[in-house]
Amino acid sequence: MSDRQAMIRELAAAALGQGRVDYVIGWKFAYNSSEVIPAFVRDAADVDQLVWNP
Repeated sequence: MSDRQAMIRELAAAALGQGRVDYVIGWKFAYNSSEVIPAFVRDAADVDQLVWNP
């Protein structure tokens, strides 16, 4: 995992956990790892699904 991806997940978890945001919009892997689809994360425990890649 890249440093940038880890930072995005950390910041998203903090914002969700502190109630500063209702959800985070990002990207997650689709059914295979060669495609990404939009992700709407509402729970800090689910930020692991967020990805950042080329």
